[in-house]
Amino acid sequence: MPVQYTSIIEEHQAVRNNVGIFDISHMGQLLVTGPAAAEWLNTMLTNNIDKLEVGLGQYTFLLNERGGIIDDLIVYRIEGQMFLLVVNAARTDQDFAWLDRHRAKDVDLKDRSASFGGVAIQGPRMVELFRTLFGKDVDPPGRNHIVDLPFDGTSVSVARTGYTGEDGVEVFFRAEDAAKFWNAALEKGKAFGIRPCGLGARDTLRLEVCYPLNGSDLSPERNPIEAGLGFFVDLTKPNFIGREVVSKTKENALSGFRQQRTGRRGDERHTFSKLELRHRHGIRVRAAREDRNQNRHRDSRPKVSSHDREETALQKIMNVPDDLLYTESHEWIKREGDNVRIGITDHAQSELTDVVYVELPKMDRQANAKEAIAVVESVKAASDIYAPVKGTVVEINKALEADPGLINREPYGQGWIFVLKIDNADDLKQLKDAAAYKKQIG
Repeated sequence: MPVQYTSIIEEHQAVRNNVGIFDISHMGQLLVTGPAAAEWLNTMLTNNIDKLEVGLGQYTFLLNERGGIIDDLIVYRIEGQMFLLVVNAARTDQDFAWLDRHRAKDVDLKDRSASFGGVAIQGPRMVELFRTLFGKDVDPPGRNHIVDLPFDGTSVSVARTGYTGEDGVEVFFRAEDAAKFWNAALEKGKAFGIRPCGLGARDTLRLEVCYPLNGSDLSPERNPIEAGLGFFVDLTKPNFIGREVVSKTKENALSGFRQQRTGRRGDERHTFSKLELRHRHGIRVRAAREDRNQNRHRDSRPKVSSHDREETALQKIMNVPDDLLYTESHEWIKREGDNVRIGITDHAQSELTDVVYVELPKMDRQANAKEAIAVVESVKAASDIYAPVKGTVVEINKALEADPGLINREPYGQGWIFVLKIDNADDLKQLKDAAAYKKQIG
């Protein structure tokens, strides 16, 4: 990928206002298979593989023994025991070597990077271009989902992911099909103002929405808690490389804040990381841009800074009402007769920071317990919301479409997400009470 094709500013604006295409063939693609693939990956990555249904991906970290970040990546569950890891180009060989060194006996690991390529199509007119490429009746996959689609005599994998803060997809294909797809996207995208985009625009776009960069914000000397990305670490998992250090860091951070609140460290001031400073600046930049992006429902009300919200959450450890039930994945549940009202906890919204988009579940959808059913997207990343019990969606909070920031301002009130009619009330007994959830997060 060149630094620029024409102008960084022109390419940046194309993604913000129309659509841009990035060559991401330099990204590494690792394939993990075998009867123990899921179990083993859960010991190597920080997020929880068990939460992935087939066709779903999640943002996660690969850590060293000191808890430092070797790489940040997206892992997709392609089949029950088949996973695609899309990793940073500069870390591909290191990631492969680290994974291979710790590989379990019943796991196969393959680096397919040289034989596969990819592009990222990003921008508010992505869906129009997508349908021009794949068919007017074909919808893009849901956020963080991946599907295989036919294209001009071959098959490509399309994921609803990206690194720009705009709606977009990433498309993966065999190397021999790269030129064909790239040229087709540019030709059919002319009607939508498409531009090829380089590394320069990629960096200005991701900086504007404060996405972290490996090697700068993330490094082997810094763990996810120190980087402000603890939401993508599941400490309820009993074992993964680096867990002990990360857990200790979180414990010390909470302990230090409690001391500060009692006056023992009252003269100390919070030191912002580069990522936090970029986040605070990005709120102001993004607010101006959102006024121009009318086709996406973004929160343009005055923002609460990530630092202020972090302090508020820690003061409450993390504001956990006693009359609600909770899940390990940070949903809260309120019983209302045969129904349950569901949202995400104060802890969850404070980790995500500013919520800018909510993908609500469809009415009358039947969901199994622990099935991904909605998506909350913040300036950091998109996060799946899970059905806590088996049931049917009977109500959704449409107010979030126009004002997703309700989740930040009123997580237990107007920020609720959906209502389920539960199949079996006894299933609620498997959920956590307030005391158990406080123990999980504190």
